[in-house]
Amino acid sequence: MLEFLHLNDVKRLCFVGGLKSLINLRKLEIVGFDEILQSFEVQQEIERTSQQNRLLTSLHLDHSNTSTQRLPIPGRCGCLHFLLIKNSPVTLYTEGEENWFYQLTSLETLEFSNCRHLTRRPSTLALLTKLKKLSVKNCPLMFSLPEFSLPPYLTELYITGCSDELAQRCLPDEGDDWWKISHIPHIEIRSF
Repeated sequence: MLEFLHLNDVKRLCFVGGLKSLINLRKLEIVGFDEILQSFEVQQEIERTSQQNRLLTSLHLDHSNTSTQRLPIPGRCGCLHFLLIKNSPVTLYTEGEENWFYQLTSLETLEFSNCRHLTRRPSTLALLTKLKKLSVKNCPLMFSLPEFSLPPYLTELYITGCSDELAQRCLPDEGDDWWKISHIPHIEIRSF
């Protein structure tokens, strides 16, 4: 029973029976997805897999070695508990990408790592009521926290490798953005 699948810079790949045949898959990691996730058929296949496989709880999307500028939207993933978006060249999310985040109703942990061009997180994050942990690592172009963008039940917030300006805005009791995060029990913010 295959429960974990890591695809690293695979240009052409075909499963007999498609990804939906991997019914016990719990964790999927895709690094370098120019031709894997850019293929409409594969995106549809991942959507069918996530609809049929209620065990898939972890998804890692790493833009390393890719030329795509957009986040691949792999269909409905309402069963995900963990999502990592790494090395993304995205600066702002499109409406379709924002809507994709909104349907992640079981998501508990979300991590953006080395997204060096990202200027703000998706605005729909505030609607993810099960999100407990948000981690933003090495995203230096985020200078402030958007109003009403953090989920109300967040218990852990990690922002590391951020701009000095964002770190100043989040200073306890004096930063301009402190009121947006003061309800979170565990906060760790470090600039470069």
